[in-house]
Amino acid sequence: MVDGASSDMGRVLRVRAEEPATSERAPRSCPLDGSARWWRQGLSSERSGGTVGAVRDLVQHGRRRWTVGSVPLARARVALRMLLRLTDRGGWVATGVLGCAYPRTERALAALSGSGVRLLVNLHERPHDPARLRRHGLREAHLPVADFAAPFPEQMERAIAAILGALAAGEAAAVHCGGGLGRTGTVLACYLLASSEGLGAEEAVRRVRVSRPGSVETPAQLAAVRTWAERRTR
Repeated sequence: MVDGASSDMGRVLRVRAEEPATSERAPRSCPLDGSARWWRQGLSSERSGGTVGAVRDLVQHGRRRWTVGSVPLARARVALRMLLRLTDRGGWVATGVLGCAYPRTERALAALSGSGVRLLVNLHERPHDPARLRRHGLREAHLPVADFAAPFPEQMERAIAAILGALAAGEAAAVHCGGGLGRTGTVLACYLLASSEGLGAEEAVRRVRVSRPGSVETPAQLAAVRTWAERRTR
């Protein structure tokens, strides 16, 4: 039994570590139309070297090299945590704002509630059971985004508005997707941009990665953060 579990764990870790870091399929959450403009812009920038250049620039700076290169390691850590059903208590990226993996167990939900969280911004395609959340004094803002994709602008605006609303009510908010890195990190970085004067996209991503190493996994997600930063300065 132990040998079988070890073998299964090894396979999961290899699969997660070998998964491609980018995906050019359109997110399933809505059709590729005008509302998906920044997703298209992200791919265009990626192909033209814009986003890839930004990634290379980050890789050239000492400590940032570790955070950018930590994506496979972070994914392996997430896979191991899921396999062993360990509770991801998340990381606070700002006062009252937490990033974490999908809280699948009663223990995970209880831990979030115990830390003061009352709102879950759920970016996973699977919603929570409302009755289960109510048992822990939690509620959900469900904004489904496909794995490895970036939220659309409308989703980003709703996510940030929901976080700000919770904070205004004296509550904490937790943002999660599946592993709590790609989609979650993208929203958290954009929240930092929205709530901090003079903060640039790269610095916002760096701050998120301090709390959640490996966050913002794909060029499309980096492009979404950069586009959000540009929109704010217009």
